[in-house]
Amino acid sequence: MAWCFEEQADSGVLGFLRLTKERGASVPGLWPLEVANTLLAAERRRLFPEAESTRFLDLIAHLPIHVDEATADKASSTTMALARAHGLTAYDAAYLELAVRLGIPLATRDKGLEKAAVRCGVSCLSSA
Repeated sequence: MAWCFEEQADSGVLGFLRLTKERGASVPGLWPLEVANTLLAAERRRLFPEAESTRFLDLIAHLPIHVDEATADKASSTTMALARAHGLTAYDAAYLELAVRLGIPLATRDKGLEKAAVRCGVSCLSSA
């Protein structure tokens, strides 16, 4: 989501965007709600207008992003176990669970999530 905030769109974030355009990405099923919530919060804080949210949603719609359909099925089992074991929120654990299950690297700027991923044998694409 840092892509949509000018002050956060550093070279690492833009690198994530470039990789997503080139290789695609997989995200947990909660991701569309996180996108909507982040954009609504930005609008309400007057960080940018509704038109900017629409522009960002259009950008996302044209990216090869696969939204995982099994996220909900894993929530009360694997995801909760990962959250408990690594002190993560269920939301962050959903990203880790997906990376573990699919055997893919995890793109994150969150240091706690990155440490948990490393402990689980998941490689990370870190922008920091």
